[in-house]
Amino acid sequence: MNQVVLVGRIERIVKKDEEQLILTMSVPAFSKNEKESRVIDMINCTLLGNVAKQTAEYCKVNDVVGIRGRIQKRGQYPMEIIVEKVTFLSSSVSD
Repeated sequence: MNQVVLVGRIERIVKKDEEQLILTMSVPAFSKNEKESRVIDMINCTLLGNVAKQTAEYCKVNDVVGIRGRIQKRGQYPMEIIVEKVTFLSSSVSD
């Protein structure tokens, strides 16, 4: 079964068009480095359709979100997460 669940902070948002959004999420890894601090993985996620529209409308950089999706690899391109559902966990405070 190809299913991925991640919880992390939005580091970057790139809007390709109305129907496509690419997020880079920082996700703390289970492991620690030699200095005993958590390793942070930077993961690119592609959102399509209504999921992309709602996320673009309600989320911004530094918000914490949970995503559910699947891993996809197309030809020579790197693996990506295709997001099927986004859960808004917290939002950053704006002035």
